[in-house]
Amino acid sequence: MTEQVGQWVQARRNNLLEAPGNNSLAAFFIGINDTSDVKGWTNITDWMAFWGREMDSYFAAVQQVYNTGLRSFLFLNVPTRDRSPGSIGRPDVANQIAQVRNFNSLLEQRVNTFRASRNDTSVILFDTNKLMDEILDNPRQFGFTNVTGFCRCSDPGYFWYDSGHITERVHRLVADGVLSELEGLA
Repeated sequence: MTEQVGQWVQARRNNLLEAPGNNSLAAFFIGINDTSDVKGWTNITDWMAFWGREMDSYFAAVQQVYNTGLRSFLFLNVPTRDRSPGSIGRPDVANQIAQVRNFNSLLEQRVNTFRASRNDTSVILFDTNKLMDEILDNPRQFGFTNVTGFCRCSDPGYFWYDSGHITERVHRLVADGVLSELEGLA
């Protein structure tokens, strides 16, 4: 993400991109692969310090975006993937759950600090984790018939597209949730 933001900022400096308008929104949804990739690591003794350094990089990039003039920010936290077909029954799933909690806890702290220190911004932290858990806990309420298997198809009854990725329908529910939050700002 830091490279992508750096490239975007440089493109802005070089006038390759239009200046963001007053209605522009910077959205950040990162950490899923990070928290999944470390689930089997056993060499880290202080996970909060590890994620703290990650958050330092994350929010240095956010600051770069802020410095370009953007004032509306959306952050999405990390959903647990411990209930995905690829994670169910794995011996490292407890660490995966812990790392998602650690990441999300630090993200919330950093978002709150960012929000409190800049009274010229609109900031939303969308709880993707809570929404996906709610759907998985109450699948029929959301029209899902299968939340443990997966189908690389367009069957609307499936939650999982493959062993670790959600279907288009779940993405739509996340988008609807984000839209609802954004409309609450208006």
